[in-house]
Amino acid sequence: QQFDWLHYWEIGTDATNYYLPFFQPALGQSTCWGWPMTSGNPRVDSYLSCEQLEPPQGQEHYSERLVLLKRLPTYFIRPAVPSGAYPRSHFGMEENARVYLCTQNLRKFHPDFDPLLADLLRSDPQGLLLIIADAQASITELLLARFRRTMPDVVSRLRVLPRMDREPYLALVALADVALDTLHYGGGANTVYDAVAVGAPMVTLPTEFHRSRWAAAVNRRLGLEQLITSTPEEYVAKTVEVAGNPDLRQTLHRQILEAGSELFEDTAVVREHEEYFSQAIAAKQEE
Repeated sequence: QQFDWLHYWEIGTDATNYYLPFFQPALGQSTCWGWPMTSGNPRVDSYLSCEQLEPPQGQEHYSERLVLLKRLPTYFIRPAVPSGAYPRSHFGMEENARVYLCTQNLRKFHPDFDPLLADLLRSDPQGLLLIIADAQASITELLLARFRRTMPDVVSRLRVLPRMDREPYLALVALADVALDTLHYGGGANTVYDAVAVGAPMVTLPTEFHRSRWAAAVNRRLGLEQLITSTPEEYVAKTVEVAGNPDLRQTLHRQILEAGSELFEDTAVVREHEEYFSQAIAAKQEE
């Protein structure tokens, strides 16, 4: 007996969630931003996204019917912020450094991102770029070898931090002067919402695809359009401007914390999902 509807949070990240939809165990099937691109599977009916995450021509990027919700499509529980601040020395940072932190998966560091990072460090002699090691040491070493080739003059101001538990990770994000979104494949809800939870400004350069638009969508929701850039040069300039201006950083920090509360535990988006699934199931049963 088939299910009425089966929603896959992601399709394509392992053999089970890739092949199961082909067997169509439900009358209707859908997927969403857990894997931020089309499944390409003709048996998947719809892809749930939202207006802020898609360009006007977004339907062209999906084999599924694109469903645009009004609100950002996640119910995200606000993370518990560390009760006490960690000193910068805990992470090996100098007190006078301006900290540029990129917490994205190292596999998202496209080679096109290297010139931006290099220009950023060249523009700010006090700048320190922090990234977090991959679970596979070979991935980290491959990226570092690339950085030694593409920005040899500033690679000494790059630090790789070990993977860490949740509390020190959030404390690290809170210490950043600026959080960096990666190019082409940016942060998803987890890293972007973590930055919001501690009031860290995230500069982003979105492209036409969903996978690069989460940080921009959140910044727009918070009224922080100034952190959304449109060229590599603007990305570097805005990042350095925020890091080098304590008054601006404090203003952004306060605005993020005040406006960010509405992002978390958003019951309205739960209602949107319920309404869509109810209508979609009814339509399938009438076919």
